[in-house]
Amino acid sequence: MEPVFPGDFICPREMFTPGDGTHTRDGGIFASVLGTVVKTPDRSNNTVVVSVSGRATRKDTPHPPKQNDTVICSVKCITKEKATASILYINGVKCRYPIHATIPLASMAETQTQQKTTWSQVKPNDIVAAAVVGQSSAILQEGYLLSLRGDFGVIMAHSAATGNRMEPLSAERMRCPETKIEEKRKCLKNPEKYLEILKH
Repeated sequence: MEPVFPGDFICPREMFTPGDGTHTRDGGIFASVLGTVVKTPDRSNNTVVVSVSGRATRKDTPHPPKQNDTVICSVKCITKEKATASILYINGVKCRYPIHATIPLASMAETQTQQKTTWSQVKPNDIVAAAVVGQSSAILQEGYLLSLRGDFGVIMAHSAATGNRMEPLSAERMRCPETKIEEKRKCLKNPEKYLEILKH
């Protein structure tokens, strides 16, 4: 069975009950985590519970993230100064538990002109590849500090209008294949190897 990714549409809300690893939006049930869809009959309520079960890990995370490690993350929320994220993979190995991290706006592009705002770089539920640059001095609030500079950026993003997975057009834009509506993103240069990691 193909994996679902954070933000992927699973099914209409009216037909099923959302379970673990999912969230609801605009009348639909969406994946909140990487994994596979599990449907469990709930006879007491005469419905079917839809949940997302995390894929089996090849092994536990070998070590906490360290400087210069490459990580794959799910973006959680955004402010004017930063994006917060959950680290899901370290150097291609799936984490046993998500690890809290922060991507400062200053670490999203090479120059201040390119940075502009966080919303022009990433959005919530985007899957991104990033480099670990260190730990915050306020570790409980900020977690590990990440950078999207250089070859790093968005691996996968979904259209705000349709929820469809978008395709990259350039280094700074992605497009919904259905509506052709474009959105700004800091796109990853070679996403194929990261997409392959997400399948395992």
